[in-house]
Amino acid sequence: MMDSKQLDNLVTILYDKSNVRIIDNILSILYKHIIVKEILPSDKDNLLKVLKKLLYKFPEAHPNYSMIRRHILRLLGYYEDYAVVEQLIKDTENGRLPQFKNDYLTNFTTNIIEVGRIELFELEVKVRKSGDEKTAESLNEIRNYAIENLNESGIKNPLEAIKGGNLNIQFSGIKGIKK
Repeated sequence: MMDSKQLDNLVTILYDKSNVRIIDNILSILYKHIIVKEILPSDKDNLLKVLKKLLYKFPEAHPNYSMIRRHILRLLGYYEDYAVVEQLIKDTENGRLPQFKNDYLTNFTTNIIEVGRIELFELEVKVRKSGDEKTAESLNEIRNYAIENLNESGIKNPLEAIKGGNLNIQFSGIKGIKK
């Protein structure tokens, strides 16, 4: 387990790295410590600066490291940074939102998406008028998810933060398992 200063060092390393595998590994460590273990880097401003730089570098999913973008958005969402809304707008305007919709269907992004609710509603209307129903429906689903799950970003189990991740599975008819 790492402490806040060690996480700061990882963020500093992340700033200068171009090796995608290293970036993916460091983001996974940061995600695990910040989201799961609630151990935060002490230099929040530097972390947010680096995450935004990486989001600019990886606006789409990397073909071999699909979690890079998702980790960046969830970490920015955890800190309620408006870059999440800005990226959501870019994904909508570029017609990529249906592909990336699940990146935003998480309780870590709900509070900041709700901050941009009016702007996102106006964008949805514009997209509908242009005839792109699939993108408009994706944006509507994200906005509705945000309002339904507002203020639930303090979740301990990361699976609870993913739409459908907290499934109640019934085990019946299997020997050895009691209800």
